Amino acid sequence: MDDRTEPDEETRAADEADTDHAADRPPTDEEAAVAETHAADDDPGRRADVAAHEKEMMEIGAHAKGEGAID
Repeated sequence: MDDRTEPDEETRAADEADTDHAADRPPTDEEAAVAETHAADDDPGRRADVAAHEKEMMEIGAHAKGEGAID
């Protein structure tokens, strides 16, 4: 038996609606301070750490064996 259904117009309209994704409250002072410390994208040292981690993960992934691996 086929359990799939077709969405009705109301469902399609809801999917396509432009929904406002706003926060329900402003950040607390503590949250704002933490956000500022994490906004270090312009820090070259941080970028180098992220790049090194990405390279390490790519190497691990390239040699992964298991389900879905093509030999």
